[in-house]
Amino acid sequence: MNKITTFIMLTVVATSLCFTVCDNDDPVKFQDVEVKNTELKAILVKQGYTFNEAGQLVLDDKAQNTTTLDLSETKISDLSGLDVLPNLTEVDLSDNNYGPVFDFSSLPCQITAVDLTGNKIFDFEGLVDAKVENDEVKTTILRSLTKLYLPESAKYNVEDLMPFYTENKANGTQVDMQMQDAGGNLQTYTTLREVPDPYFRTYLKTLFPSLFPERRYMSRPEISLQWK
Repeated sequence: MNKITTFIMLTVVATSLCFTVCDNDDPVKFQDVEVKNTELKAILVKQGYTFNEAGQLVLDDKAQNTTTLDLSETKISDLSGLDVLPNLTEVDLSDNNYGPVFDFSSLPCQITAVDLTGNKIFDFEGLVDAKVENDEVKTTILRSLTKLYLPESAKYNVEDLMPFYTENKANGTQVDMQMQDAGGNLQTYTTLREVPDPYFRTYLKTLFPSLFPERRYMSRPEISLQWK
């Protein structure tokens, strides 16, 4: 009799557990988050992200699975609030009429890949802190990136991009760093720069002869120049 009673009790417990597990099959309720940046909110709405009746972003599968966000040609000026997408790591900011300055501190720290092609940016703030100490450049990387695509205008920048490039290279850090050429095509970033004007080239060679070990290249690593 005791065995029968025990069996019945175990059956009841098992049945209760089964119902409990089934109850967990109910739809997951995602958290909603406010997007204070009205520019960003309008873009997200246009791109099909879901907002509730209170105007909050629903962190459903689409929002949770977003790792790359295309903001190209949107002319978005306020980059705050991108961290509402918890797994976002890459943004395409190409062709947004940015310039002459772009400040990387305007991006949340979770962003590690940035496309700035098609803009007219000459200064890249918030990227590095470079100081000259005892005739040596001491560089501190302020923004860790795995990918950085640059507009053609970036070729004129020496104080930000070249220290960023050389410091990462010295540390063995892999960064997919590319820059547009005059035709708009992306090329691997180097510290070589063209000096097409023969008079200016001669002037530079007079001032810095050690930078011209070969016919085509000025070889000083951090400010190398290429000429035709």
